[in-house]
Amino acid sequence: MSRTKADLLSKITKPVLSSKFIANNTLEIQYKDNTQAIRLHDTDIITYDHENMILNSGGYKTRTTKDRLNNYIDYVFTITQNKGQWYLFNKDKQEIESVFYDGITIDTIHHIIKKPMKEDKTTSKYIKLIDTYCKKLSSNIDTKKDYLKNLVNNIGGDCLYCCNKEIKTGLPLGDITNNKEHLISHLQQKYFMGSLILNALADRGYKDPMFIIQIGAKESIIRAIKQYFKKRLGIA
Repeated sequence: MSRTKADLLSKITKPVLSSKFIANNTLEIQYKDNTQAIRLHDTDIITYDHENMILNSGGYKTRTTKDRLNNYIDYVFTITQNKGQWYLFNKDKQEIESVFYDGITIDTIHHIIKKPMKEDKTTSKYIKLIDTYCKKLSSNIDTKKDYLKNLVNNIGGDCLYCCNKEIKTGLPLGDITNNKEHLISHLQQKYFMGSLILNALADRGYKDPMFIIQIGAKESIIRAIKQYFKKRLGIA
């Protein structure tokens, strides 16, 4: 969904001198303190702070965030990905310079300031939880008759953050409040819900999620759920 410029600027707390769209939901901003930024949604993903360039995913390590960073980052660097972990790759040296982390800073001679030596353990933990969750769900679909249909037909006792939706946008409460804790809890407890499955299919772009449930398209459902969790937990 495309947002207006006023909406994208609404959460900025320092004075803006000028701004312009450079891509969907993406602004180039000149601040009055002489810093510049590339802003995606509500995050300055690249900030040119006088002599340094500061990178920030805002906690959303999605494909769109990575694409925007790579489109506007210093030409020497690119962000690559392996098993959900982002890395800053130096194209001149043809090697990985650092694990990507929010706030990573590059100076004018292409040195990375204060780079960590270890990978992000949280990302690895989430990926394992998602894989385990989806394997268990796949097993339930295979072994329990009408498992998916029963889930989506009994949403009454479902998670409030997944089944309650805003009337205007149709988005679940979890998205509106940016609540990630309930998703982590579902993964840890292996709590399978009809509303989450329907939300994942809708987010994947299926216009009639119930049809996908009715025909038992297991692989499509599992892919949609994996993407849903990764997107909301900030994993590309």
